[in-house]
Amino acid sequence: MDAQVGAHILIGAAVGCCIWTFASGVEVFRHADELRAGGELRSALGAREWLADHAGTLAGALNTGLVGFFTIFGMRTLFRRDIFAAIGASVLFTAVQWQVFNSHDWLWHAAIYICVFAVLIFILLRLGFVATMAAIFFIDSFDAITMGLDWKAWHAASGIATTLLILSITLFAFWRSLGSRELLGGEATIQR
Repeated sequence: MDAQVGAHILIGAAVGCCIWTFASGVEVFRHADELRAGGELRSALGAREWLADHAGTLAGALNTGLVGFFTIFGMRTLFRRDIFAAIGASVLFTAVQWQVFNSHDWLWHAAIYICVFAVLIFILLRLGFVATMAAIFFIDSFDAITMGLDWKAWHAASGIATTLLILSITLFAFWRSLGSRELLGGEATIQR
């Protein structure tokens, strides 16, 4: 893996983490008086389901990234300016989300989705497909973390495994982004 690809995966991981934290924080803040359980339990049903869930998350990130790429390409051709294309694509992607219009406070959900899609499109326009796909994968993977204070509970193993998966991808991308440089001290050597 090239050092720049590792750096783009790291940036995508950071953006995905920030987007998930922002969206979850808004949900918690708006419903502070309610008890809500986040996350998905599908990956907690066993090792095969965990693996299938994360393979599906990766396939979904690839699919969403490709659809986003071709949509923004079409919008840029239609509107001729990046900012108008990004706004149009954000509104279009928000309009096809069934969760937005099925909720009782759909206006808030639409605003959150438009912000999330605007950030993802900005990442797509500035950094490219790999960073966008990594961001989408990390956003979707954070929902599979089901952990609590009881680490012996039936769902804790999948939450720990998902956390280790996310950390291992991040550490591997960081290691590859260093290129030929050492982590501590030393100078970079140029290989020709």
